[in-house]
Amino acid sequence: MSTTHRFRTAALWLGAAAVLLALATTPAPGQVQDNAPEASECTLRFGWEPYGLLQFIDDEGIVTGAEIELFREVADEVGCQVVLRHLPWARILLEIETGTLDLTASASRTSERLRYARFSVPYRSTEMALIVRAGEAGDYDLRTLADIGRTDFRLGVIWGYHYGEQFSRLMQEPAFAAQVEGAADYVINIQKLIHRRIDGIMVDDIAVLLGEARASRVLHQVERHPLRVAGDDLHFMFSRATVSPELVEEFNGVLLRMEADGSLARLFCRFRHIQGQQPAGTAATGCGPDKQLAPNGSAGGTHR
Repeated sequence: MSTTHRFRTAALWLGAAAVLLALATTPAPGQVQDNAPEASECTLRFGWEPYGLLQFIDDEGIVTGAEIELFREVADEVGCQVVLRHLPWARILLEIETGTLDLTASASRTSERLRYARFSVPYRSTEMALIVRAGEAGDYDLRTLADIGRTDFRLGVIWGYHYGEQFSRLMQEPAFAAQVEGAADYVINIQKLIHRRIDGIMVDDIAVLLGEARASRVLHQVERHPLRVAGDDLHFMFSRATVSPELVEEFNGVLLRMEADGSLARLFCRFRHIQGQQPAGTAATGCGPDKQLAPNGSAGGTHR
């Protein structure tokens, strides 16, 4: 073999290797990798879905929101790179269980999830609500969740969300379960409500519903039913398969420090800027997380 031929062969192999390396390091569809120092040995794959002002894509096509920026800030402080993967909530839960995702946000701590997940300290809390079409709150005499099973009220929920132990027990009753219809997200449920395919939406986080209804330009077409359901403390949820207890504790340290110095509240305030009419019966949301952090906080109410 001539020297020239050997050089050409070597060049071809080097070119092929470069292409394969580029393909291997290119994020998959639906995945965004933030810039980070190459020296970092920690990469966290974060599952997200559009979720009001907490997780969304802005007008410039950037994935952002209060929880996205909180995750980025905490990850940076503990020395980890960030990979964002846009997935439906049910898929996020599955991939955290299998270890193909490392964590997500706005998660309730449940006994079922503790089998495969670790949880940070809670960093905010939710307010639950039942949303119906404007002008119809008085048409439904619902004083407890159980009343839904005794009526023809069609309730919209999002599959994979946690609506509390009472809701889980009621779903074991055929009469109640028959009145519940699932959907992939709030946007679909809002459209189903407006077009009378369901009569109400069980809202796990009223602040998120407000953002989605504004974005869909239907805020004036919905209102809150007086039925009250307890809310919940929310956490970052980590895969036990890929995330160590030590890294969770590092996250906790940053979150507790941010709560103490006010930077957590200031971060959430940056995203409470959308103006618009509130649904009837709904108080305006405040600025910052709804509750102080508590290291021993646990779930007992409802959220996804």
